[in-house]
Amino acid sequence: MLWQGREDSFQVEFPPVGQENFEVKVDRIGQIRFEAWLRRKQRAALLQLSSKLKFRRTPLAGVNVITSLADGSIRDFLEILGSIFEHYARRQKLDPRSSTSLDKFATARTPIAFDIQTDGIYEASEAYVSGVSSRSEREADVLLRFIQGLGTLTSILQSNPNDPRVLGRSERGIFAVTFEGKEEHSSEAANDAVVKSLIRLAEISGYVRAIDVGGGNLDLAGSGPQVITFRLHKRFSPYYHFSFRGAYETVQFHARDFWPLCDRATPVDPTTWANALASRNLSLSFSQLSLPLSTATSDD
Repeated sequence: MLWQGREDSFQVEFPPVGQENFEVKVDRIGQIRFEAWLRRKQRAALLQLSSKLKFRRTPLAGVNVITSLADGSIRDFLEILGSIFEHYARRQKLDPRSSTSLDKFATARTPIAFDIQTDGIYEASEAYVSGVSSRSEREADVLLRFIQGLGTLTSILQSNPNDPRVLGRSERGIFAVTFEGKEEHSSEAANDAVVKSLIRLAEISGYVRAIDVGGGNLDLAGSGPQVITFRLHKRFSPYYHFSFRGAYETVQFHARDFWPLCDRATPVDPTTWANALASRNLSLSFSQLSLPLSTATSDD
């Protein structure tokens, strides 16, 4: 209520107009939509503050967090829980291979310690990133560079302390990539095909999630302009430092923006690429995905 739009600009007392606005906004407290909006702003503020203070590790624990990070995958959910169990067994000096230890973990009457959950969640995220680099396909190195670039870019979009859009349009990171219709045998068309195939490979591998925002898809057919819309899997978020809730805001790109990550002849450093792309004046979609308001209204 006291914020005046700049990092160092706050009022020290409420003017009459501010008091009227406060009364209006108080009525919204308790509404599901307002609480969902507030959670987004709170998470964005935490990410931006931790980035400014050079903290790469924010506390993560609770059922809602773990469920969100699993991103609808039972396998990822169990792997995250397994990582937490290993840290729990280590703390309790239990044998992680014993079923008795697992029973004790599952039937514990007290909540698992916050730091144990945080350690397990971050280790599971790091293992997920390591899994990309250990793939045996010929495209594994390009796929890893692609994921690293997207992870770094998503982090910058959601936590850059020098970007007011971090709070103004919190949780950016849905990538809407436009593929223009090119001449079939041109070098640009060949580059676009490589980018499109890599996105498809990442989607099949489970590393990105296709998002339907009205026309965006991963259909490889057709020669006209296409928009492919996707985001990173939420399990990457602890490692790359973006919201465990994923992304809700769209950023627009062209396929040529992603070609440097796919170019085997002159590969670009993913961090350099992400910083350069984030510094541009990105055009943002004015549409916003609706939040899953039917789920729990609080985030652990």
